[in-house]
Amino acid sequence: MHKVLLIDDKRPFHWLWTWGIRDHFEFLHAYSIQQGLELFQAHDGISAIVVDACVDHWWLDTCELIGQLSEDFNGPLIAAPCQWWHFEPMKRAGCTEHVWKWQVSKRLCELFP
Repeated sequence: MHKVLLIDDKRPFHWLWTWGIRDHFEFLHAYSIQQGLELFQAHDGISAIVVDACVDHWWLDTCELIGQLSEDFNGPLIAAPCQWWHFEPMKRAGCTEHVWKWQVSKRLCELFP
């Protein structure tokens, strides 16, 4: 089973991202930048990471998080913002791809059929 780290400070998005696919993936839920880093360091075998643009309410800190994760992670690092203008800065920070928030579960199923 593929392990996916979800990083977003808004809990409803965690529910949205896992809806309908909970039986196909193991999800690790981080609700802050610090918790995301801790879970990443504590768990081997993470297949994908999904990151919101404004974790802890500040997108520059999120870009710093993405940069740190991208140094040690070779799998899909997926930007999942609500605003289109976050796509490019998140890509420059190290995200390998992006989707709208409501398309995360679909994209995970495409990556790991």
